[in-house]
Amino acid sequence: MKRERAWLAVAMCAGWAMTAMTASAATTRVTFENGNQGWVANGHDLPDATGGNPGGNLHWANFVDTWGLELRTSSNAAFLGNLSRYGNQITMSTDVKVFSILNFFGNPVPRNVVIELRDYDNPPANYPYVSVFKVLGEVTGSFEDWQTFSVTFDPTSAALPAGWGGTGAEDPTTFEPRLAPGRTFANVLAGVDEVHFSTMEPGFAYVPSFFDIAYDNVTISTPGVACDNIDFNQNEVFPEDQDVIDFFNVLAGAECPTGVCNDIDFNNNGVFPEDQDVIDFFTVLAGGEC
Repeated sequence: MKRERAWLAVAMCAGWAMTAMTASAATTRVTFENGNQGWVANGHDLPDATGGNPGGNLHWANFVDTWGLELRTSSNAAFLGNLSRYGNQITMSTDVKVFSILNFFGNPVPRNVVIELRDYDNPPANYPYVSVFKVLGEVTGSFEDWQTFSVTFDPTSAALPAGWGGTGAEDPTTFEPRLAPGRTFANVLAGVDEVHFSTMEPGFAYVPSFFDIAYDNVTISTPGVACDNIDFNQNEVFPEDQDVIDFFNVLAGAECPTGVCNDIDFNNNGVFPEDQDVIDFFTVLAGGEC
């Protein structure tokens, strides 16, 4: 026990010196194998154990007539807060499988898949939040196999990147949504309170439809970096002893105490559990390369 604590102390000291690097070297993937991890689809939060890409997935199929379908989180810390902590390049993605999107007459309805990042702090008058959003692609509304919808962006950019829009104000001529005055892309992403993968694009009106859609592998990552971050329990305190304790407890089959822990495949090589994940965890904790 003394030997393990001594090693941890050395690793922690080295890790403090490398905080900026390890904070940006991150991959968090929600596979719905261990619950919903803070993600819900129109309030539905109970994953299916099979049928995903692969395994678990979050499947909305209760055929309620609704405006659109939103996969969202306001509690999974890896996707929230000041996203500049990851550095200047982030990729967010989700896998989507469409069984059907049907109108009242039973005809397929195409919809865009949109990512929207919302900040609820200090919104303008008559607006509940300020957000930035981007259309990631389209689904046809009839059966489609798993597709990945992804976007890579710089959370430190003041200007809206190409293809992105904003909310919090309205264009006086076109009445289209636009970013609130005084807000920039970077300062919205410095305080993200909710992330949405939605079939509803801000500024558009929709006819209620019937949705049968599954989601899987919701991911935030730094391109080119394979390993997860060292904040295993996603409590935004790192490096710390509790991350090591929680990593080994979850590895042994225990529940994640925060409910939003990273998975045990730390190096994301698709093989787990394995000794190499433990080795790589301590290597990165000590300031080494993934």
